[in-house]
Amino acid sequence: MERLSSLTQCNTFGSLVLDSVQPLCGTAQEHELHFTDTLSFLLRDVLNFLRSGDLPPREHVQAVYKEAQYYAIGPLLEQLENMQPLKGEKVRQAFLGLMPYYKDHLERIVEIAQLRVVQWKARFAKLKVCVFKEKMPITPFECPLLNSLRFERSESDRQLFEYHCEVDVSFGPWEAVADVYDLLHCLVMDLSAQGLTVDHQCIGVCDKHLMDHYYCKRPIYEFKVTWW
Repeated sequence: MERLSSLTQCNTFGSLVLDSVQPLCGTAQEHELHFTDTLSFLLRDVLNFLRSGDLPPREHVQAVYKEAQYYAIGPLLEQLENMQPLKGEKVRQAFLGLMPYYKDHLERIVEIAQLRVVQWKARFAKLKVCVFKEKMPITPFECPLLNSLRFERSESDRQLFEYHCEVDVSFGPWEAVADVYDLLHCLVMDLSAQGLTVDHQCIGVCDKHLMDHYYCKRPIYEFKVTWW
């Protein structure tokens, strides 16, 4: 009865079946190809859930979730949101939410890369990206005194530590357990989702001298964005 109730609540699900079957007016072979190429696993996985509560395998979750959203199948949406990779994506977005400028800077990377490949008539573009978690610079000299000095600097001194490195785009700082490598993973993941091939490597640190024995030391990464 619970599954029947779920199906009853999904008033638009009938249109899913009708839309799938309606164009099939050709031969049996065309009918089979249509189901194989167009419907694939989507209709099967949705029907399996409504009939017996079975959830799709992990590799199908994202695609089935989009279908469940389109047809407003609430019970299926609730179940899928607690599965990987959707559950993990919630955690990732919570981390990225600590940096409200993340999407803007991501778009900036794409804009700069596109401008350079057009100017250079090249397949790829290279950018310098600074990714730093800590707002304060940390050097071998500063580490033992970091805690005591963090709150004793004057306003003019603090401004020295808030300058922008000479890079194309900069990310940081943030307060979370997730580190620089986690943010780099997010950048590659989101750029790849746009169809771009992305490689990166650390090419050094910012050597800006701030004051006394304090240097910036923020890591600088070279991003190679390939377009075709």
